[in-house]
Order: sequence, then C-alpha cells, then structure tokens
Amino acid sequence: MTLGEAIVDPLRRPVAFIGDGAFQMTAQELSSLCRRKSNAIVLLLNNDGYTTERAIHEGPYNDIQPWAYHKLPEDFGGGWGRLVTTEDELDDALAHAQTTNDGPASIEIMLERFDTSDALKQLGAELSPENGQVRVLRKSGSASDTVKKLY
Repeated sequence: MTLGEAIVDPLRRPVAFIGDGAFQMTAQELSSLCRRKSNAIVLLLNNDGYTTERAIHEGPYNDIQPWAYHKLPEDFGGGWGRLVTTEDELDDALAHAQTTNDGPASIEIMLERFDTSDALKQLGAELSPENGQVRVLRKSGSASDTVKKLY
C-alpha cells in the first residue's frame, strides 16, 4: 500500500506502520521504495514475531528469523534506517525523517514480545483454542470456509 501511495502522489509523504512478521512477507516493497527514492516513512514494530498469533495460541510457528530491518535501506541502495529502543530515540528518528527526502526512512522500533493492546489480548483469549472448540465448516457449493466457535 505504501508503494502505491508513493507512486500515485509523490508530493505527499506516506507513513506506514508494519510489524516485523508482516514485513518479512512484503519486504520487496521497501526495495521498490528505495529504488524509486520515495520519501515514505516506514515505522517497523519489532516484537520478535507474530504477536497477534501469540495472543491466540503460543507456539514455535510464531517465531521468525531476526533481521536487521533498519539496515535494509542501505542494502537496497537508497534511504536510511535507524534502530530505536526508547521514546527519545524515536523522537530523534522522526525529527530526522522530517528533514530528509533522499529515499525512504525505515525506523525499527523495538518492543517487548507481548507488548500489545488490551483489546488484542481479549480477542486472543476469545479466539484461543483453550477457550472452546473451534471447527471449520465447509459451505455447500462454495470453496470458502467458515469458522464457527462452539461453546
């Protein structure tokens, strides 16, 4: 989505929030932003894997290979990146992002593994297999699946 916004209106500055797990499935978009010298700001929330999935069910399949995300703009040949671990470092990185336009800014924000909203924790508890039985039902005449929670 960020790439599309950057192409459609290069005078505007897209800002994207993305988690580390989702980013690993779409990293080529940052490569294209670097190639085009887009002025996008990418805020990557690094909580060491699929935290949304962890809220539902913990397991090793929620772990992902660690990357040095803030170094990718350099690897891709454009823009810059920064790793931040404190609010002050984030403020500094955002201030720097506002003053630079030579390629995308990639700011990797380090978070605790389970740093998430109360709403996500509640949703995860409701969807958790430990909280009831989940069955997948096939609609007749349709390839789509419906998940129904049985209490």
